[in-house]
Amino acid sequence: VTPDGVLHDYFGGQADLAAGRVRFVGDPATRIAEDHLRLLRFFRFYAWYGKGVPDAAALDACKAAAHTIPTLSGERVQAEMLKLLAAPDPLAPLAAMRDAGVLAQLLPEASEAKRLARLVAIEGSVGDGDPIRRLGALIADAEAAHDVAARWRLAGADAARLAAAVDASPATFHFDISPVEVTHRAAPIAPALDRRAQRRLVYELGRERFREKVLYAWSAEDGDEYEEVWRAMLETAEQWEVPTFPVTGADVLARGIPEGPEVGDLLAAVEGWWTERDFAPDRAALLERLDAFVAESREG
Repeated sequence: VTPDGVLHDYFGGQADLAAGRVRFVGDPATRIAEDHLRLLRFFRFYAWYGKGVPDAAALDACKAAAHTIPTLSGERVQAEMLKLLAAPDPLAPLAAMRDAGVLAQLLPEASEAKRLARLVAIEGSVGDGDPIRRLGALIADAEAAHDVAARWRLAGADAARLAAAVDASPATFHFDISPVEVTHRAAPIAPALDRRAQRRLVYELGRERFREKVLYAWSAEDGDEYEEVWRAMLETAEQWEVPTFPVTGADVLARGIPEGPEVGDLLAAVEGWWTERDFAPDRAALLERLDAFVAESREG
């Protein structure tokens, strides 16, 4: 726009905006050769602003340059891909990337497109899409999640979320305070999980991690037979008032236990006993249980 307010549209940008057409200025191959990251930016812009089928000339140039993707830094790839995955519907651009051979170079671990499609549909009714969550839905196992996190240089918190996303195993807790031994395994997240078990997992995993595991489990299911059950689990995570464990290390030390690992072990054992009883025992009952564990430990 010149100072007099006149718009000079040399490349038909207004028409492209109106049509939802994303394309390179000039020759696509030349633009990509100038900066290979433009290959990914094309798909990112298409994810946010494109309509209909992608520009054919741009796709051909991206396909021809796909082999250059490994030369890009992990940080630059991460920035573009997380923005793409945060788009309202990243499925069409990801499909275009797959067909152009770009996804195989960029994210060969992306083996769960169907699961991602279900997750995107679910997210539309329960909240905004999250790029790390969506990335996790695309990946099948922990080894793949580790490789992607390392290659894309994900921040520690995001790498941990990605690893947790693909970990379908339930939480396991084991405390061995000779001769006291307490082990419990939380049930996996599934439609049969009752409210008591849900509360226990919310407490042990935290609201956000529990919510993400519910969304992943839900997206792994075919059909909507258990939709009401999944939604009820999300409500449990949002509405249940998580209690605070009312026993502290000072309570253990007051019973003559010296500072050291045994203090934490005894606290964990009492806390496990409390959660197994749906958080019902009060502080007095928990201190009685602590006394019993301490006595048994001294007898050993």
